[in-house]
Amino acid sequence: MVVTPNYPFPENKDGVNKIIVNLIAENRYYKADVLCINGNEFHNETPPKGQKITSINCTQKKLSFVSFIYRWLFSELPFSVTKYYADLPLLAKIIEEKSKQYNVIHLATPALAPLSKYLSNETIKKCILFPIDSISLFWERRYKYEFNLLKKPIYNYELLKAIKFEKKNYSAYKCIVFVSPIDVKQCRSLSLPNTTIEAIPNGVDIDYFHHSEKEPENFSMVFTGNLDYAPNKDAAFFLVNDIMPEILKIIPQAKIYLVGGGVSEKLYKFHDGKHIIITGFVDDLRVYLEKAQLYVSPLRFGSGIKNKILEALSMGKIVVGSEVSFEGIEVQHGNNCFLANIDSGKKFATSIVHIMLNNIDNNIQYNARELVKMKYSWEAIRKLYEKLYSTYE
Repeated sequence: MVVTPNYPFPENKDGVNKIIVNLIAENRYYKADVLCINGNEFHNETPPKGQKITSINCTQKKLSFVSFIYRWLFSELPFSVTKYYADLPLLAKIIEEKSKQYNVIHLATPALAPLSKYLSNETIKKCILFPIDSISLFWERRYKYEFNLLKKPIYNYELLKAIKFEKKNYSAYKCIVFVSPIDVKQCRSLSLPNTTIEAIPNGVDIDYFHHSEKEPENFSMVFTGNLDYAPNKDAAFFLVNDIMPEILKIIPQAKIYLVGGGVSEKLYKFHDGKHIIITGFVDDLRVYLEKAQLYVSPLRFGSGIKNKILEALSMGKIVVGSEVSFEGIEVQHGNNCFLANIDSGKKFATSIVHIMLNNIDNNIQYNARELVKMKYSWEAIRKLYEKLYSTYE
């Protein structure tokens, strides 16, 4: 049974949904049901046939913004955990009632880690905690790249809370799974002697994100993602403020598509329809991936594997990205991607200009697609989960 704070549909809502939907899809390795909170809010989103989803209705009163901030400020809990904490006792009760039906209870996101306080020892033994990313690593990096003197101490406070939270709550579980080795390394630094910590990467639908024979637009780029999510938001502003002006000095016909929901008014002001095209949410990312000559990803912070990179590689795109962008993916610079320096907009732009103005070996696009087919298809990833789940039988 996969337990998640949110209803897992629609799939493209966020990275967590994308993982859960593909994890529970019908396959030959295992069968998984879902338990989530307040799924009736999304009754128009019908899960595919054969997927059993149980939703519990939590009656906790929604807090005002001021009350929410007050609770976060005087709580030990990190921001991402505070939202769901009051629902955990009821969720734990339902898990206990259902636990005998399942060999494994897969707890998705760090927000569910405190469930151990409410579950019996017998049920905890069946649990695998799946935080996806390290929240302490996320805040460590966000603090590093924040230059606003008002925000910096807030992020440091959140970092300290994240470290304390992970140390306190993760030790209850015998197995914790992240999507990237860098997150595993961060968690191991917490010294959890009785816990196995390992990585199973995200996957990608290689049939949906397939290579297209359509010719891309000359000197075009694309960046995708929820543009309200801090790492993506930072990358988008880095692109429009620092990188694009440098590219346009040398390639005046260059343009970039910023594709994804959560566009702020401040960001949309850069939309000019010629050099910077901001689309908002789209139903089909492939349309814009096909258009672009390059996929660019100047992420400066974040953690875990980036689904956006797997999708671009699966479509055989030339991907130019930062080190953070490629973490957890077994890429090789110059073979199936290009690693670019993000110390400044000019340095990142220089890499893009060089690739655009020179004939790049088509093998890079082929190698990108082959890498994903070999190691990151959902078929391959489910097989890794089956191996893990089988140790609990």
